[in-house]
Amino acid sequence: MPFSSTPPASKPEPEATEAPAEPAAETETSPVALGDTWHQERQVRLTAQRILTEHLRDDGAKEKRSTDPPRLLFWLGIRLDLVGATLIDFRLGNGVMADADFTGANFSGDADFTGATFSGDVAFSRATFSSGAWFGGATFSGYARFLTATFSSGAWFVGATFSGAAVFLGATFRNDAYFNEGAFRSDAHFPMATFAGGDVWFNRATFSSRAEFDGGTFSNTARFDGTTFSGGEDSLSFARSGVTLPDAHHVWPSGWCLGPDGSGGYTVVREEDAGRSRPARPPWRVPVLQDYTAGG
Repeated sequence: MPFSSTPPASKPEPEATEAPAEPAAETETSPVALGDTWHQERQVRLTAQRILTEHLRDDGAKEKRSTDPPRLLFWLGIRLDLVGATLIDFRLGNGVMADADFTGANFSGDADFTGATFSGDVAFSRATFSSGAWFGGATFSGYARFLTATFSSGAWFVGATFSGAAVFLGATFRNDAYFNEGAFRSDAHFPMATFAGGDVWFNRATFSSRAEFDGGTFSNTARFDGTTFSGGEDSLSFARSGVTLPDAHHVWPSGWCLGPDGSGGYTVVREEDAGRSRPARPPWRVPVLQDYTAGG
């Protein structure tokens, strides 16, 4: 969006001259005037967001969208580019769009994508969510990138469907993260993700392909109650993951448990490996961003 994300700074004091310059009008320099300017800009932002989301929202039932005509205001097949934008209480529940790029976006206030449909690729890489991030029931048909995204408050992906690869490489969750009943139909990548400030829930989620949690950090409770992994014996990986609270009420995937990592901490291992001694630094290639930027 073409608006500045911070209030304008005060003008610098004029240099002294033989004939003093006339003082600037009070409305140009007073804190009250600056506050008014930012308030006006904020209102412009909110108005622009409201117009945009109005054109992207399809309130019809998902199962009837292929047969029922869309609303007159609805923009079908829109490709959205909000790279680096500052978005305030952004609400796109039931929004429908093709490709969407929110790379580096700053979501101030809640970000609501409940029930949204992304029919193409979507990028939230390096995005920051200062409040709640709501993606419950959202549908991601293409490649979904959340590389190094930061969720400062709760993150809700309950019932979300990822048909393409879902990449949360290096993402930081500073509060509870909910992926309950999510459907990962392609690869799910969570390497080096940090679940730092709250619990993480994958209860009854389904992973149909590879699921990577390599190098991840679980600082509180992690629960995988009833989670299904159907990608094969070697499709699930927790290599070099770290568990900060081994005595928390964790529920790990079937066949997995906590074990010492060889350096005084704990990691997630297969049950048959729990009693084996392992080197403090087992061989493991650290994932890099390029691994997850070329496509699904």
